[in-house]
Amino acid sequence: MWLLLASGYFYTRAGVRYVEYLLCSSALCWGYGWYAARLRRVGKGRGLKGAAAAVIALHIVALIMLRGPGLSFFAFMAIGYCVDVCRGTAGPERNPLRIALFLGYFPHLMQGPIDRWGAVAPQLFAGHGFDFQRVRRGLYRMLWGLFEKLVVADRLAIVVNGILDSPGRGSGLYLVGAVVCYAFQIYADFAGYMDLALGASELLGIRLAENFDTPYYAASVPEYWRRWHMTLGAWFRDYLYYPLLRGGGFRRLSKKLAERMGRKRAGTVCTCLALLAVWLSTGLWHGVSGHYAVWGLYYGVLLILSTLAAPWLGRRSKRLGLDR
Repeated sequence: MWLLLASGYFYTRAGVRYVEYLLCSSALCWGYGWYAARLRRVGKGRGLKGAAAAVIALHIVALIMLRGPGLSFFAFMAIGYCVDVCRGTAGPERNPLRIALFLGYFPHLMQGPIDRWGAVAPQLFAGHGFDFQRVRRGLYRMLWGLFEKLVVADRLAIVVNGILDSPGRGSGLYLVGAVVCYAFQIYADFAGYMDLALGASELLGIRLAENFDTPYYAASVPEYWRRWHMTLGAWFRDYLYYPLLRGGGFRRLSKKLAERMGRKRAGTVCTCLALLAVWLSTGLWHGVSGHYAVWGLYYGVLLILSTLAAPWLGRRSKRLGLDR
């Protein structure tokens, strides 16, 4: 109850409408869980997918209309919960307050991570005694996160905004410098948020999923995105990419293409189309506007080219004796 009240207060600082959204979302998830349990009790599975689709659609519409801090993260967690209940990989929770705490747990409000019910819920509802070493680790991580955010990211933002807000005043060298500084700014900003969120949660004895793993050290574009906002990528993989490939539409398309170009090439085409759909969705998740859609498709194309070229590059690297 203390965690739920603290999370509710945290949301009110952003605006009362976010608390209303949290309550409505929690009620929808709880209602769907109750409906799923009722259908399974009487031995009926029909209607589960349709009801889940309705709940998901309501969350997406509300997300597009409100678009505020934290909404996208717990909207995705709510959708993930309903899909897991529909698949039978998560049991429906009967206590609506527990669902509200899972969705509104304050450390992951601003930047995630996007947690799964099965991994986090048992920790939220269990007792946690005081552990000096755990508290020490959590405080150190929060301190490092504050350094990244306040000392590095926010100081670089002053330089970056000062140049990019008036790009005509400086030379090309200034613009190049601003772009390089911006790369470090967004890195330290997101890394700082993650360390703050996970450190604060560790203080309470709750381990959230790691969400950032030095992506600038990645050796390829796919690896880069597997290491930046890791839980977002995993969410799109499990709740959009695989369902698309396994869905009836893609199966029929794959069958038609296989008759013309062979099974292997048909599979490659379907994989590329699914990747484009995922990255278009990723772009629109950041903002419902044209330039975000273009940004998503841009990275979708880069990932496809990187994946298709990987075997060829691997062979060439091996022949030349290069350490990739």
